Amino acid sequence: TLATYDVFNQTARRLAAQLLGKRPKCVLAPRGALLRAIKSLYGVGAETFEEILGSTRTLDAIDESSKATDLDADDPEASVVKFVNQIIREAITERATDIHVEPLENDLRIRYRIDGVLVGPFDLSASMGKPGFTDDPEVQAAIERVAQVCQERARPCGIFMGDPSSARWAMEKGFSMVACSTDTLLLHTALGNLLKELKGAP
Repeated sequence: TLATYDVFNQTARRLAAQLLGKRPKCVLAPRGALLRAIKSLYGVGAETFEEILGSTRTLDAIDESSKATDLDADDPEASVVKFVNQIIREAITERATDIHVEPLENDLRIRYRIDGVLVGPFDLSASMGKPGFTDDPEVQAAIERVAQVCQERARPCGIFMGDPSSARWAMEKGFSMVACSTDTLLLHTALGNLLKELKGAP
């Protein structure tokens, strides 16, 4: 069974028949769903497959004796160049500052470094001359302003809040990463509960 968004593409159907050794049964599928599936399987190079599938070349043109592509000439038809260009385009879209390419044994891992903003309410209040007063209206207004600017510039922003209610407030203001405890506090609480249970205390 062959999923396609263009059931009238006879060239693609004949090519699929040659590759499979038999005529495939074609079913209609949404174009977006197919591209998402291709990207999930093949990664950031999926757009190259889209162009290949959408090609109008005849089967006679798909020949091993075709003229080799000169990558040094930055030929836009070269798959490698398209692949690299797509990585760069995606990095720009994600507002990444670095692209890290990690070759694995049988795969390739690509990581983007995306800078964000982390707000420390206690540090912020201290810098505003109100150390520890994180619920001060001016400090709260400054925190809201940070979240607003980050959203306007499509930057991830995080903040540390001391309790769940404050964490919910931060999420409502637009913070995408919110911490409402620390590993030390969580371990202390868990250990305290464990000791109470061992002692049989209510």
